[in-house]
Amino acid sequence: MAENQKIPKYNMNYSRIQGNNPVTANRGLRAHWIVYLVVNGLLMLINFLTGFYGLWFLYPLLSWGIGIFIHTSVVYIRHRYPYKSDRGFYIHFAVILTVSIYLFLLNVITGVNYPWFAWPVAAMGIGVGEHFVAYKRIKRIETGQTVARLHSLWYPAVVCFFLVFVDIFSNGRPNWFWWPVVPIMFVSFVIIDSITRHRENLRFRYHQRQAKSRANVNINPITNAAFSQEDSGEVVFENRDNSTHSDRRYCPRCGETNSSGHEYCEYCGLKFE
Repeated sequence: MAENQKIPKYNMNYSRIQGNNPVTANRGLRAHWIVYLVVNGLLMLINFLTGFYGLWFLYPLLSWGIGIFIHTSVVYIRHRYPYKSDRGFYIHFAVILTVSIYLFLLNVITGVNYPWFAWPVAAMGIGVGEHFVAYKRIKRIETGQTVARLHSLWYPAVVCFFLVFVDIFSNGRPNWFWWPVVPIMFVSFVIIDSITRHRENLRFRYHQRQAKSRANVNINPITNAAFSQEDSGEVVFENRDNSTHSDRRYCPRCGETNSSGHEYCEYCGLKFE
């Protein structure tokens, strides 16, 4: 009967980081929601009993709502996406989305006819756009895909998109965005292209030196040391790393490196197969 029992794949008590424990995280989120609903329910009742002149209870309801929705998003994302790159971008996006909705509702409640919320939302969108460009680059590297040579041009392009937005929604002279956009993209292309060429040259030289050194290296089976014989007769010894990949174990859930003797991941608590 004991053989038929399933061993849980997640050890709740083994994780180093307390936030990785889903039980603790869900309890904290549940308590946060209970306090939020009770307190704001009392504020709405007080607003109603005092005559309901002005819906002032909406201001603490929405302001506190920023924190609780960010809390909910973080708990969900941390246990939905195991990789740090995914977590970082989605949490950033969730925070900006929550704040943007709050600003929109505040704009509606205050009765202002002008949509002023669009300006801070667009400004915060620059940061999200830059983060998205970096996130896509990291994901391509993690999946073994090649990154475009001029991928970094997307960073100034995001700023240019913001300038186009300002030109469209402002009452100034139309189509003025061409004047800053063209120089920004041209200068960015020249700088990024020169840096890319320099890095490619350094990488090519490095691989040439590595290939040359591997061709000249002889292995001494007695001392287990690598040495190369120069033309002058001098022997240059190089230390050989005796550690092997079998001494390390990579967690498929969080991607962290663990010692081979551990049954559970030291970082997220996943049970190794």
